[in-house]
Amino acid sequence: MRFVYVLEDDSKFMREITEAVLAIDPLIQVRQFKELGAFADWIKKVMAKDAAAIREGGTPPAGFKFEEVPESQACVLQVVISKVEILGARQLGLMKKTRELFIKHKICTLEDPTAFVLTAFEDPAFKVQDLRDRILSNIIMKPFDKLILQQHLTFALDGRHPPSKHAIAPYKTKAIIEILKSVEMQILAPIGFSSVADREIPIGAVAKYYGKVFTSERHRSVIAKVVDCRPHPARPGSFLVSACFFGLDTTQISNLRRHIIENRDKSIESPLHARPLKTKKTVGLVFVEDRDDVYQSLEPMLRRKIKGAVITRYRSLREMLVEVDPKLDSSGPVAKPFAEGASVQFEIDLRGKVAKLPPTGVRFAGQPFSIGTALVTYLRDTERAAFTNWVLKPQGSFFATWGVGDQSFVMRVSHIQGREFTFEEASAVEKEDYHKQNSKLAQGVDYVFVSNRFAGPDRNDLWSEIFSRLRVISSSDSIRSFVLSTQDYTDEEERQMARVFDDVAYVPVERIYILQKMLLLNPGIEILEDPVDILTIPHLEEIKSARPAEIEELSEAGLVMKYERNVSVGSFREFVLWQPYEIGAPEINATCNFTDGGGSEWKLHFVFFAMKDVLLKAIRNWILENYVRSKDKG
Repeated sequence: MRFVYVLEDDSKFMREITEAVLAIDPLIQVRQFKELGAFADWIKKVMAKDAAAIREGGTPPAGFKFEEVPESQACVLQVVISKVEILGARQLGLMKKTRELFIKHKICTLEDPTAFVLTAFEDPAFKVQDLRDRILSNIIMKPFDKLILQQHLTFALDGRHPPSKHAIAPYKTKAIIEILKSVEMQILAPIGFSSVADREIPIGAVAKYYGKVFTSERHRSVIAKVVDCRPHPARPGSFLVSACFFGLDTTQISNLRRHIIENRDKSIESPLHARPLKTKKTVGLVFVEDRDDVYQSLEPMLRRKIKGAVITRYRSLREMLVEVDPKLDSSGPVAKPFAEGASVQFEIDLRGKVAKLPPTGVRFAGQPFSIGTALVTYLRDTERAAFTNWVLKPQGSFFATWGVGDQSFVMRVSHIQGREFTFEEASAVEKEDYHKQNSKLAQGVDYVFVSNRFAGPDRNDLWSEIFSRLRVISSSDSIRSFVLSTQDYTDEEERQMARVFDDVAYVPVERIYILQKMLLLNPGIEILEDPVDILTIPHLEEIKSARPAEIEELSEAGLVMKYERNVSVGSFREFVLWQPYEIGAPEINATCNFTDGGGSEWKLHFVFFAMKDVLLKAIRNWILENYVRSKDKG
């Protein structure tokens, strides 16, 4: 015979608990204790009578009749339910000793020990964190939601096994949520932070973190990429991990900078660490950027501030790939420069402008030439002056890269007579010779800035190959890279891009932030004019790392998720039901109820713990919104 003991002195709540238990199993015996002293007196009987004491404990709740339990019938105490005012945080140790006593005196079994459930009112003084203990099956909040009460008592009665019934039907879905883990932050800088880890974290590891200090109007989280991990100087066996922010929005950058400046009197000389690179006389900066305004927002500042800066610009990805490795260009069939044929002839004046066109006209890369068109506008910046001089005294042929948008061509311009010239695409051999003599990469590459038009999660593999080739071409230890973006990315897209790039800088770009990041990632560069400081302060805060996980079932009572590793039954985790407007996404406590699987494929069942009304509403809204989104996709 199964028994449930309830430590409760309120008749209304006692009745609701009893009704919920009997709805689960009408044969269960329910007994009431109105105060802790009565329960303690019964414990004394246990030590004398063992399991026989179960039928003698407490009194049947008023208004309910239960059949007599024969002395010959075996009894087990399945659940103890108590209001938190009787058994609370201070009695957790007592509950653990009580369970040990129950097992010893056969009140329950070691395999299925008595479950402890607490009930509590929503109160600002009530702290769930103080009660996150494996001894507790759950805390059920008052006033009770009838179905929530019944479902959580079902979990408690069934023990650490799949539930026998569902008072609340689970929502079947394939959706991503986030599972949280506490992380101790120790150091904060405008571009990153340092935290403590109990294991070595690989350089380049990417994670999402929630924290109060990261909060802006739109976000309360950041993506960060590990740049250094070393033994902690003050904690043997622990590691100090330095991570750089990835893809911060401008408001977050401003908020962090303001917070650090306000606490600058606490600044320390223990900056974030990054693996140093060897110092070079020149610093190669490559832009793959077709937007003049974005390029001009950075180029003058970088040229002025970085000693030995050699800046190269490509207006298209194809233009860069031609020099790095044409085999990497998979952008489709290569267009021809002229629609009119392999070559065209027309006249150019002494200023390098179109003077006379054939009757059929000329279209270069789809754009029509007109009288007065300045041809230098189609040339790379570094080749414009040479072309202007050659036009004045043309000798032999002039080779240069001509381009429109993301299309570029190596062209041969030949003088015929007078002011008449022939334009045609160079041969394969001529192109190879031209690139060897005119490569923009001759000075080496240390930093690459890429327009979001030419980068994204779908091009990660391509850029990995590009960076691999560039390291060989420029003999660089490492190439640091930034995506300059006018497009917002999702967390998952940023995670993917962080595997290849060092940061996404959203336009308009925070220039000082970029300089600080460049200096941290390559301490060997020398800053001219005013120094660039990375102000660092001690900042002790418990932040939460977030790992994405796929759920299969979700209800207001719990969830079933797929995970790559097992979790110990009874352990606690926190979850975030991710949504685009993450400011409103609550953190939900849960305890692992049971697990199934093996190797790297596990199904974990979690029961939500101490669920307040606001959290229940958030789950219901998330289920509704997820259902609508799935229907829209379908």
